[in-house]
Amino acid sequence: MRALLSGFSLALLAGCATAGGGVSCDRTCLAGKLSAYLAAVQKHDLSGAALAPTFRSTENGVETRKGAGIAKSLTALGDVQRRYVDPATGQAAYLGTAEEGGATVLLAIRIRVEQGAITESEIFIARKGDALFSPEGFAALPPRTGPIDGARRTPRAEMVAAANSYFDGLSQHDSTKVARVKGCDRLENGTRVTNRAPRDQPAGAAAVEFGGTDCGSGLERMTQIAAVTHRRFPLVDEEAGVVMGVGLFQRPPGQTGNFAKRNLLTEFFQVDAGKLSGIYAVMRYVEADFPDSTGWK
Repeated sequence: MRALLSGFSLALLAGCATAGGGVSCDRTCLAGKLSAYLAAVQKHDLSGAALAPTFRSTENGVETRKGAGIAKSLTALGDVQRRYVDPATGQAAYLGTAEEGGATVLLAIRIRVEQGAITESEIFIARKGDALFSPEGFAALPPRTGPIDGARRTPRAEMVAAANSYFDGLSQHDSTKVARVKGCDRLENGTRVTNRAPRDQPAGAAAVEFGGTDCGSGLERMTQIAAVTHRRFPLVDEEAGVVMGVGLFQRPPGQTGNFAKRNLLTEFFQVDAGKLSGIYAVMRYVEADFPDSTGWK
């Protein structure tokens, strides 16, 4: 299992991409680049998205050529849309629903802007048939909107530390590791997996199941996760109080079904005054021959 990240390492994770020229594109600029990219994807014509010659894209961890993947299949954005920007690293992200023909999907997209052009696109998409898929659940309990007030804002390195504490709690099967607000929710592919009655205990019993009381509860029972590897926190929106995290759940020997497969996912962590107040995951179980990677260094 990988060692705990030091405070110095967390600081690097929080600002690792600053050298990419992101400071030349402020919040308004990044929001505009993201809107242009999303519009181009829906038109199935990326010529209007100002892509760099070095543009690289992945979809669910697999490299896709320019114009392939959702750039061919997406037909519209959905009713629930959230957008986040990080001028310090020159990145922006979309989290919400979308349409592929007549089918609703859950979509998370990260782009990087360097010297006015989009150099990266990292896409996570969940479709009908993926585990816990529920666009209705996502719409019923969507991510919050708007900037948060100053009293709840957190320095970016501390925001990353709060997000990383969730991955630490999962890897170590220790709920006490998670810096969280009491009652915080977690949605996996739109399905709420928190603040629910335990399935194997009588009503009124102490909730020890994963998510029984909040987004950090019951991690002692999550033994089907051996470690969360390839952790990245590429985007920190300090005004919105949101961190985008990426990781790969590794499995111990002897698991069956989906729990025998690694889980590739992005998580959008809502942070209030240094603690997690909500987690929204777009995820996919990957087969045994999937590379031990999230698609990016």
